[in-house]
Amino acid sequence: MSGGPARVAGFGGLAPGMLDRLGRAVILGSLRRLKKGCLRVRTPDGAAYRFGGVQPGPEATITVRHPRFFRQMLADGEVGAGEAYIRGEWSADSAMEAVRLGILNRRFLRPIVPLLWPAAAAAWVAHKFRSNTVSGSRRNIHDHYDLGNEFFSLFLDPSMTYSCAYFDEERLAADARVEMQALEQAQLAKYRLLATKAGLRPGSHVLEIGCGWGGFAEVAASEFGCRVTGVTISRKQAAYARERMARAGLADRVSIKVVDYRDITGEYDSVVSIEMLEAVGHRFLPTYFRKCDEVLAPGGRAVIQVITIPDNRYLRYRLRPDYIQRFIFPGAHLPSLGALTRALRPTALGMRDREDLAAHYALTLATWRRRLLEQRQSLFDLGFDESFLRRWEFYFAYCEAAFRTRYVADWQLVLERRGMT
Repeated sequence: MSGGPARVAGFGGLAPGMLDRLGRAVILGSLRRLKKGCLRVRTPDGAAYRFGGVQPGPEATITVRHPRFFRQMLADGEVGAGEAYIRGEWSADSAMEAVRLGILNRRFLRPIVPLLWPAAAAAWVAHKFRSNTVSGSRRNIHDHYDLGNEFFSLFLDPSMTYSCAYFDEERLAADARVEMQALEQAQLAKYRLLATKAGLRPGSHVLEIGCGWGGFAEVAASEFGCRVTGVTISRKQAAYARERMARAGLADRVSIKVVDYRDITGEYDSVVSIEMLEAVGHRFLPTYFRKCDEVLAPGGRAVIQVITIPDNRYLRYRLRPDYIQRFIFPGAHLPSLGALTRALRPTALGMRDREDLAAHYALTLATWRRRLLEQRQSLFDLGFDESFLRRWEFYFAYCEAAFRTRYVADWQLVLERRGMT
């Protein structure tokens, strides 16, 4: 069946208020325009609806457990849906497929968008107060990365890599369950690929902006014979990375510093930055690339891995903070390729090559999400609760859906000084 909803009787539920009823009417009405895939909705009063598109696509079933869900969606769109998920007001057989349905049908559901602007305006004001100034960056990084190394170790592979892995073609095509050992190998493959693109060689000095827990630095020093200076503004990450280098016998070749990128000094043969640029913000993109240009030696190369949003959605994204900015990573900002190009213009750097890892990221995120859910009790033992688990479960599902639909990209950008061959 496509177009209108099919309704069947079910079980009893909570009595909705006037705004809940309005939200339900508007949201269910908008779902009649669904064109791609199929969505089944079961409401708190036991009613069941099926919205089927005329085009093939994802299939998902959601169960609404509280009538407030509709009001939340009406007021705040996908951000409201995410907040309601955190509170346990709805569940799905696959939250990722439910989000993917929303992304693929966003053009058909657009008539409700004007209703979202009041909440979006309030969120924009709050987001402006999380600007990535020197002090603001420290606070934003602390709120995300300093949740604790023990927390991140619950879902990351043994290399403690919190960025997209790089899978071989066979595994990528299979798009099947990935075990931790395979994920670790794919992360190492990513590090080696970045090192090769950066032209690392024995004795060269590489700067890593945003070194995390030290995964790339260890590979660059141990396998490529480089000296590495890694910078981070997370003290917990820095402590872990220093201990890691000491255990690996690399402390004489790797220096880990707690330094803001704006305060980096020296000259380096290569610069590598892996998904750190998302913590810079639109306002400071030119500052970031001026620093890269300033510290890169003549003939050097910079390789930047960065998640981006398409140019045609960039302004809207900047005006309306999304789920990640609201509930996961305050101050986060996905640039567009156009914004990056404009930020590069005052420098001597230009893009030499680029590769999108979106498909690789979808598989990486699916593995993280499954692993986190498997570690539920360990998470609770660390002092986190069910709502925190749901917050991160939805985060991973939300991101996986975005990469699977190419709603966002994850580029490896190779930068060289203009005029070089």
